[in-house]
Amino acid sequence: MTNCIKIFGMIMLSVSLFACQVRYHVSFETNSETSIDDVTVDDGGSLAQPVDPIKTGHTFLGWFDETLEIPFYFNQSIVTEDLTLYAKWAVNFYTMTYEDFEGNILIVISYPYGTDISSNVIEVPEREGFVVLGWNPLESLTMPAHDIVVTPAYAPIAYDLNLYSDKELVQTLTVTYGQQVTLPLLSDDTLTFLGWTSMNGEVISTYTHNLYQTQALSAVWEYEIEDITYHMVEDKAYLVSYEGNATELVIPDDILGYPVTSIEEDAFKDNQSLISILLGEHVSSIGDFAFSGMEALEYIEMQDQAYELGDLIFYESSKIESMVLSSRISKSLSQLFGGLVSDIPQSLTYIKFASGGPGYSFYFMSQLPFENSIT
Repeated sequence: MTNCIKIFGMIMLSVSLFACQVRYHVSFETNSETSIDDVTVDDGGSLAQPVDPIKTGHTFLGWFDETLEIPFYFNQSIVTEDLTLYAKWAVNFYTMTYEDFEGNILIVISYPYGTDISSNVIEVPEREGFVVLGWNPLESLTMPAHDIVVTPAYAPIAYDLNLYSDKELVQTLTVTYGQQVTLPLLSDDTLTFLGWTSMNGEVISTYTHNLYQTQALSAVWEYEIEDITYHMVEDKAYLVSYEGNATELVIPDDILGYPVTSIEEDAFKDNQSLISILLGEHVSSIGDFAFSGMEALEYIEMQDQAYELGDLIFYESSKIESMVLSSRISKSLSQLFGGLVSDIPQSLTYIKFASGGPGYSFYFMSQLPFENSIT
């Protein structure tokens, strides 16, 4: 009986002690997309530190009281009441780097996450040949949770590329700045189509538009007759080469209705047969070295409008005896032969001006060898 009473007393004491044990409720306010389960802690017990919560664009600073002023130290504090802990956050700053269309950095600006940057976006730099569209990417006008690089977005401006043949519009192509296009081919029963003239006079079949305006190209045609090759551009003909063996040559005023206006660079260079050349009335320009190295040439006659002369057009043509030149030539005689007075051939004894007078070219007369005469 006595033993039964003792056992019953011990059971009642244990129940009493259990009933008197106090436990407290602890909750966590993360103020973020992360949630942490509530826990219970014995009176006077310590609280295990939970995994740090995560909040986009922020750095977690720790757990605090509701004022976010007093931190809670898990390794030092004991729980003596129900408790709510609050996560404290610091907003992160991220950089926005502005670059121009060549990749050069214009400016780097730091913004806190989530900031409305609509009023802080800098002006997009202008770019010739393009319309400004804005910055790319700018999917939203609030700062994201990462550094970003923005570049200007443009739309190319469309230009007309007008193609002409004999000054008549053949076709208009729409091109944008920097665009390369394959140009159309033309055909003719008499002439051979070579291509189109570029800005520098080169004959091209493809074209890259690098102007900020409408551009025009002209067809280049080729025609060969009597060992002479002509190029026709717009409404003019240009003599580009001679491959014959004649001793005398008269360059026509017109060919197929095109006035022959130019003798191109190197056109007769190193020809060893021609003794006499007469230029047509429309020839106004002669390219560099056009009549150079012609060891048989003795006589050449130009009309008065042939005054646009290149350099050294008679270089190493050492047997020229007489010539008829334009009175409007702006070059000295030595510039036509080699650059020095000594380059003027001793054989040159007769010079006449097509206009019948010295015009503006009298000053190079003094460059002739003393024993030569001018009439």
